[in-house]
Amino acid sequence: MKQKNGVILLVFGIVLLLFIAGCDGKKDVISRDSPFVGGTKGLEIKFLKDAPPSEITDNNLFPFKVVLSITNEGEFDGDPIELGLETNRIRVDLKGFLPDDFGVNKGEITNINPEDNLIARKKDSEGNIIEPVEVFVTIPQPGGRDLKLGENKISANTEFTFRVDICYQYGSDAIAKICILENMIAPADDAICNPREGKRVFSSSSPVRVTSFRQTVAGENKIQFSFDIEHSGPGKVFKNVRPTSTTGCPKDLGGKRREENKVEVTVKTGLGSTGLSCVGLRNSKEGGKNGEVTLVGGKRTITCTQEIAPQFKIDLEKNVDIELRFDYSDSVDRKVLAKHIEVVGPPTEEPPIVDGELNFCGPFFNNVKTFCRDGACSDFGTSCTGTDFCKCAGTLTPCAGTCPLPTDVDDTGPRVGDIEPEFAIAGSSQVFVIQDVFDTGSGVTSCRFTFVGSINMNPVDVGGIQGPVNCDKETQKCDFWESVSIPEDQGDFQIHAECTNGAGIKNTDNIVGQDLSFLTVRVKKPDDPGVTAGEKIDPVIGDLVINIATIDQPQQFLVVGIQDEQSGIKRCELVIPNYQGPQPGVMILQGPLPCFGKDKVDKEGKEGNHGSCSAIINFKIESKNEAGGTIITPGSRSLKVVCEDRAGNTKTTPSLPITLLPQP
Repeated sequence: MKQKNGVILLVFGIVLLLFIAGCDGKKDVISRDSPFVGGTKGLEIKFLKDAPPSEITDNNLFPFKVVLSITNEGEFDGDPIELGLETNRIRVDLKGFLPDDFGVNKGEITNINPEDNLIARKKDSEGNIIEPVEVFVTIPQPGGRDLKLGENKISANTEFTFRVDICYQYGSDAIAKICILENMIAPADDAICNPREGKRVFSSSSPVRVTSFRQTVAGENKIQFSFDIEHSGPGKVFKNVRPTSTTGCPKDLGGKRREENKVEVTVKTGLGSTGLSCVGLRNSKEGGKNGEVTLVGGKRTITCTQEIAPQFKIDLEKNVDIELRFDYSDSVDRKVLAKHIEVVGPPTEEPPIVDGELNFCGPFFNNVKTFCRDGACSDFGTSCTGTDFCKCAGTLTPCAGTCPLPTDVDDTGPRVGDIEPEFAIAGSSQVFVIQDVFDTGSGVTSCRFTFVGSINMNPVDVGGIQGPVNCDKETQKCDFWESVSIPEDQGDFQIHAECTNGAGIKNTDNIVGQDLSFLTVRVKKPDDPGVTAGEKIDPVIGDLVINIATIDQPQQFLVVGIQDEQSGIKRCELVIPNYQGPQPGVMILQGPLPCFGKDKVDKEGKEGNHGSCSAIINFKIESKNEAGGTIITPGSRSLKVVCEDRAGNTKTTPSLPITLLPQP
């Protein structure tokens, strides 16, 4: 009895050890002979902490962005590039609220693509797992407007569901072995394999994968095998759509019904495609069989028959390669509580001046105390809001007397538009522009660039100014430009615009946080894969950034968004239609030359992160010719840009509007 109990304990101990080894949740248990990590994961998506925050306030007082973390936990890197298709085709949409309620439009929060490629989780030849790199998506994208819940959008505390939908192209590769014998009808007892049994199948990690494989004999020179395709992920499967990045995972009900649960399947045996037939699949250009099947209840079985040609009628085991391709839709939600804040109305009595300061009269708005304006400044409003301060004669102190003129009151900093361009090259100089700057109160006296991020640079004062004197007209805004030298070995960084008005107030001092314009600059040193003969895609030309100039003065002109994804840009020229004087001519290209654009890849087929370029030229538009005749007058005009790519294709922009000002 003791001996029997000892045996039982020994067996129990072995089983327990195996159970513990198999249940270690800290590491993946990977079979050494498997070429894949395996599993059911694809892209893992999640919100970063406080992006969006769990609580916000209304009345435009709480600006924020949504930041998404994406990690490729599966094993699909993407198929080879064709027709300019990115290896990871990903589309991100933010929904759950009316865009207008949060101060944006639909285009700013939908059809967003990560700029970096998502490298998949892999297993190397030694069995080690190479972990993927986390990639981030910011909505709205860097440089765009923040989300802010506006005034009168809610009447009480309201909970919103912020949902991010992601659509991406994905796939899985599977390998199984089939058994071929000289005599498959009556195989020998010591045959190297069994032609009638279930076979082990290895599948790469993916939410849709091959889960089982079976073989049987269909005749003396014919075998039959079948395999199961199974959907095990949390999202939805759609038809694999090529080549554009915005057409997968249809959003309309009709499109969903047509394309949901469709999987593209390719089967290759290497035994001759003419002898292979699979139910529902046709001949593939690369050999084997290919076709689209529909999953029913998340599953589908494919059955194939293979004729065995005489040259293969020997005892052997042969790999069957199975490829699955599909589009996949997933989502992640976060609850956001929006708190309604009542704006405090005017006080019942005029607040007295105490020790030279105005009385505190309300709650905190954006961590700033609110004050009521003094009665002497009643011409400019007496309501007590989060932005009301009364300042006279360009000072930052409250009024002690009467403000004589509206121009003597200036309580906000300048308004600032965008910064362009978004690409730079380390170790070079590049012109950056602060667009659409104005201050209707006291005008704009100066602007400068400040830098945040990995860059170690002091602020740069901006010397180039184009526009009306003082930049004090909202209808005629100024553009500030300056050439900035980027240090060597520089990573991505942010450029901030800091402009100051005549009252000494900066745009960064504005209480509600508006006009804090900044730009995230991507610094790249792209490879040049060269030009292929016969390339026919025309160049792409974006916008004229500096859209205001003064006649008879040297002016800077800058055009952004120039690229050609096939061959790159060779040269660009600026043209002034109906201008009788000398034309500006060839512009200087700057940025990640030769301007392939973000979709271009390098020689090894990897994403090169090329960006669009900008083009600049300094040119004086003359009002008179040498004989004194008028050749152009102030007013609204148009310019054109002509670009030629390195394959010889040219493109001319439509009219680019510009305002020509007279000499001051």
